Amino acid sequence: MEFITTSSSSKPQNLEKLINEDQGKFMYIEPIEEDITIEEFEKLALSRLSVLKELESYKLRHAGASDSELMIQVSKLMLTYKLKDPRDDRLSHSILRLVYCRTLELRKWFMSLEVEIFRLRMQSYSRREVEAILATHAPEYIPLSPDESAEIESDMRALYISTNDKVSAAEASRTFYKVPWTEVLDLVSTRRVFLRSGMAYLSSTAVLPLLVNKFRLRLSRAMAESARRWRQISGEEDEQQRLVPMVKGLSERSLGLACDYQSAASAFANDVTPATIPTLSAKHFPPCMWRLTTALQQDHHLRHGGRQQLSLFLKAVGLPLEDALMFWRTQFAPKMTADRFDRELAYNIRHNYGREGKRMSYSAHTCVSIIGMGGGAGDYHGCPFRRLDEPSLRAAINRQLNQADSFIAAAAAASAPSFSISSSSAASPSKNNNSYSNSPISHAPGHFSSVSINSALSSNRAALVETAVRQAKAGHYQLACACVFEAGRKAAPDIGISQPLQFYTESRRLEAERFVEPAGGVEIGSTDPRTPG
Repeated sequence: MEFITTSSSSKPQNLEKLINEDQGKFMYIEPIEEDITIEEFEKLALSRLSVLKELESYKLRHAGASDSELMIQVSKLMLTYKLKDPRDDRLSHSILRLVYCRTLELRKWFMSLEVEIFRLRMQSYSRREVEAILATHAPEYIPLSPDESAEIESDMRALYISTNDKVSAAEASRTFYKVPWTEVLDLVSTRRVFLRSGMAYLSSTAVLPLLVNKFRLRLSRAMAESARRWRQISGEEDEQQRLVPMVKGLSERSLGLACDYQSAASAFANDVTPATIPTLSAKHFPPCMWRLTTALQQDHHLRHGGRQQLSLFLKAVGLPLEDALMFWRTQFAPKMTADRFDRELAYNIRHNYGREGKRMSYSAHTCVSIIGMGGGAGDYHGCPFRRLDEPSLRAAINRQLNQADSFIAAAAAASAPSFSISSSSAASPSKNNNSYSNSPISHAPGHFSSVSINSALSSNRAALVETAVRQAKAGHYQLACACVFEAGRKAAPDIGISQPLQFYTESRRLEAERFVEPAGGVEIGSTDPRTPG
């Protein structure tokens, strides 16, 4: 693809024409031979990126949405961002494929959403349209003639009934396909297909997932090829000044990396020190990072995966390198001498900050990468919503919320505002409790009152905790994390949680907006503007 001049190209106006005349480009397989300007390159990339991010956010907010609802949303987004035209659709996909081919994490994010869009499109097409697509892209999937279908109908119906597949049983009188059995080894291993003469027989509903998987494999290979070509392009001197900065900037926008939440976190970096980490962990860290911090404080040890996950996060929230070394050295001190720490662990910490090795400054992990982490007994890294069983998860969530309440209450008690009584509003003590019952007492807005602390432990919080546990059980880990966010802050995040740094910055922002420290004491009954009420 060239990015110099603009030229006009034919624009198929409907799906039938696209299927019949442009099959290779329909599944984004064939490279596009067209010259476009840098401006159009960026415009199409941003449009496609907006579609993917908004689809991801919609899925997080509407976990139970049906395929038809999701397809309606995709159509709206493609219309909103002017990608309904097949040419713009293909170009924008190809451009982002180049942008997100550079790392495994970026490829996973891009592929997951593009495959989802392709799947939804396949679900919305008519039988004739699907058959046309299969004829070109999967000719090995052969539709049976009416006579052949009638011959195996009873066998197919018996198969689906034996596997309790009610949907497929209802489909057993419709069109069937036969494919080489080696194409469906997973279905053969679970005995969910009818085999005859080396061919596996499937209903039309079973063929669609196979086509989606074929698209996924082709896209994966195309991404690998794009990565190889990108290494060549990025090495050219002209592109280092023209294309490389744009591609790098676009890739950072996908998962909300440095350009989004890193700058937001920097606003709160001054109070991130080894001494404040326990408090910040309980009040503002997402459960995955709180769990690591708590385990480190209790055991004075974390395995490599946990150290990496927490170290990169602490770096992202603003902990300087020297403070990071001090923090980790102090935490490991009960079980490791300073000399041993410097020999075995300090290098990795400096490496994370770009001071060793290739001197690359690594980014904090996103939810996608954390959810995908494995681990065994004694490991604390990864996503707790995925790794913990229900009782353990419920206990961990409540422990963090209660710990946050304790820190908030202690801070309020330690810095309680001063009060004075003006002569114009002085009142006599109450006979019952020796307090000024008639005085208009106002609390400083910078602190939680006892009422707000008690309300944080209300039934609404308990309900949100249970919702988080249910969402985790259903596999909606990021939705579960959003429920914990809401339970601890009595406000839902603006968008779905996509990375721990987002959880942290949103929590700090809410606290800063709600509880601004007063400029001085509060005078009871005075007209000082600092006194609320």
